[in-house]
Amino acid sequence: MDVIRSFTDIIKEVDTEGTEPMFSGIDITCPYRSDEEKEKIPSSSIIDIAPDREGEFVAVERMM
Repeated sequence: MDVIRSFTDIIKEVDTEGTEPMFSGIDITCPYRSDEEKEKIPSSSIIDIAPDREGEFVAVERMM
């Protein structure tokens, strides 16, 4: 964690005065698509095919 903190301290020292915020280092535009509602899958169908379930929930292994 100390390495990460020292790296962020270095970045904080960079003069960004007059620099516009950006999402990416390259100038691209993302086309937007229309938000269309699609056919919904009943949750019971998903639960029925789940390899492991607990009642109305799909059981998954702990990740952390």
